[in-house]
Amino acid sequence: MTAAALISAYRASYGLGPVSVDWRLNLAARHQANVVAATGQLSHGDFAARMAQFGIRGQSAENLGAGTQTVADTVSLWIGSPAHNSNLLLPGVQRVGLGRSGWSFGSSWALILSQ
Repeated sequence: MTAAALISAYRASYGLGPVSVDWRLNLAARHQANVVAATGQLSHGDFAARMAQFGIRGQSAENLGAGTQTVADTVSLWIGSPAHNSNLLLPGVQRVGLGRSGWSFGSSWALILSQ
């Protein structure tokens, strides 16, 4: 199951609308997943500048993760984390992008959620 489908089903259980995949968000998320993999640090960097660089406007949030191998495991990790979970349940979010990159102890992941 895709990240958008998993997140949409989870949001529906809270009465929130579904999300769809946005190619610009995918590019921005993939970029950050690669940065995380290259540096070995879970860091958002200059998130606002990155959103502007990829032409993303409006409310946005980012979840990072590492060490999981599947989309389902990664989404479950975020659901179990209060700060990440609050991003998954932001009202008004309609689009998502997911990036994955290899890392020595698993994969690094970046999810961007946006209006």
